[in-house]
Amino acid sequence: MIHLVPAPALLYCRPMFGLFSFFGRSKEYRRLDDALSRAGLVAGGVPDAVKLTIIRLLKEEGGTGEENCARAANVLAYCLLGSSDYAAHHGAQALTALDETCQNAPKYPDSLEARVIVLTLHSGLAHEQVQERFSFETD
Repeated sequence: MIHLVPAPALLYCRPMFGLFSFFGRSKEYRRLDDALSRAGLVAGGVPDAVKLTIIRLLKEEGGTGEENCARAANVLAYCLLGSSDYAAHHGAQALTALDETCQNAPKYPDSLEARVIVLTLHSGLAHEQVQERFSFETD
């Protein structure tokens, strides 16, 4: 004998059936979250749309490996925290190296760093220092 469970009972057992909560996050997503945490950001504080866009940019760049995730996470942390908070977390030497990389980003608009900077500017998440320093124009 087969017993059918009424539909309302299923809703109470699992009130929210979401794609991410059922299957879990992808490896790339978890790898980026870890890189964001190491870069000094709270991974939950970065909008999912920004993370998914960065994952897409990483795939276009050549892969979502640890090194590329770290590059993107450091640039994102610099853009969201500003130079003073980034230096407090990573040190002055790391700030100087990343600052030079970000200064060269406009010369290479297709680079990962330039695209992450543009993403933060367009999403309205960039720190005031970054907004004053970089002004990208789109055609």
